[in-house]
Amino acid sequence: MMKGSLKALLSQVIDYAGLFPPARLSLDEAFANYLRYRGENGSWMLGRFICPATKLAALSELIDRHQVSEKLSLSVLGRGGETVVEFQQHVEEDREDIDTFVARHTDGVAVEVFEVRLPAEVWKNGNEGSIRDIVRSVGDSLSFNVLQCYEIALQDDWRQAIAMTVRGLRGYNAAFKLRCGGLKPEAFPSTEQVAHAIITCRDARVPMKFTAGLHHPIRHFDESVQTHMHGFLNVFVAGVLAWQHTLSEAPVKEMLEEEKIDSFPFDETSLRWRGYAADVAAIEQARRSLVTSFGSCSFDEPRADLLGLHLLDAAS
Repeated sequence: MMKGSLKALLSQVIDYAGLFPPARLSLDEAFANYLRYRGENGSWMLGRFICPATKLAALSELIDRHQVSEKLSLSVLGRGGETVVEFQQHVEEDREDIDTFVARHTDGVAVEVFEVRLPAEVWKNGNEGSIRDIVRSVGDSLSFNVLQCYEIALQDDWRQAIAMTVRGLRGYNAAFKLRCGGLKPEAFPSTEQVAHAIITCRDARVPMKFTAGLHHPIRHFDESVQTHMHGFLNVFVAGVLAWQHTLSEAPVKEMLEEEKIDSFPFDETSLRWRGYAADVAAIEQARRSLVTSFGSCSFDEPRADLLGLHLLDAAS
């Protein structure tokens, strides 16, 4: 039987991104999968459907065709832009797409998250004030309250970039989005980078969303990519315990590097790692406040792996 602490950790944790690599499904295929997952075992782990703003009109047609009656929760991916001017122009286009989509489906959809990469030009300014300007501008442009998730590229000066971005997001309805993998080894951040991002966001009270590279529960070496892939249990247990116990980077990095499922025992009331524990209430608080969700182009792989590890049963 599934343990209560695991359910608290993974409830609505996977935002389905079937449109994106490596799956790269068509919108028809990805949306059909999402609707099917909502009625299958493990559906309690399923979060939002991720859709680019540019595809919302096509998604409208699919919603009508499938006669969807249960409310849909969406995360919309913005166009972004290399310069601030281009970025702002694209945000206006995103807003128009979102408003048209929401007006067509009224109470049938909830656009809860807007995800976008910060323009590269921001880093030339070298201060968090330019990021705050963007966050305010996006908030003013969107006609409803939505969590804004901002992604950055981790370059040589990644510590400074993370710190500057997080400071710029602090105090707004905004989250730091961390990419945890991709199709090449260099797309995977180090455990040091992930740990630093978790601690920086924890200290600033800025929530995080993760994306890419988290198909599997436990860190492992992947032959096809020729690098270590992060485990979503590693990342989310590390986030929860970092939040609960105000941990430093060193133990968080160690958690991220664990490669045995036995390192993370779950029971009905709490999860643990070594001498640290968090009960269900603490897990739920950390999920709301720090480690919110992760985007994955697969829902089947995480679910199958959890079944294989006997953390889920066929009826869960």
